[in-house]
Amino acid sequence: MFLECEQESLLFVIEMKSEQVQEQIKKLQQMDVLVEKNLSLEDHSIHILQQSEDLRVRIDNCQTPIHWTESSYLFLPDVPTTWRALSSFLASHRRRIEADVEPKTSYGKTCPG
Repeated sequence: MFLECEQESLLFVIEMKSEQVQEQIKKLQQMDVLVEKNLSLEDHSIHILQQSEDLRVRIDNCQTPIHWTESSYLFLPDVPTTWRALSSFLASHRRRIEADVEPKTSYGKTCPG
């Protein structure tokens, strides 16, 4: 009788730990998706920055005729500010993801006690 109670208790603990492991696996998979999205956003922002720089060079070299309007002229000075804000956001987002992912990698280790 005692062994049956112990066995039931152990089975309960194993099931509970199994559920916790499954939840952690799901969270890690979600983090992987977020990391991939973040990398994609970074690549996209780099591409946009390169395009922006190419356009600036073309404008500076007067290689393309451009009909300036007051609104488009006022927008150009904001491009570096917008890029800095986007770059700052992506850097902080990446640090947050890395911080979230890093502790999760230690779940496979056994704890004393």
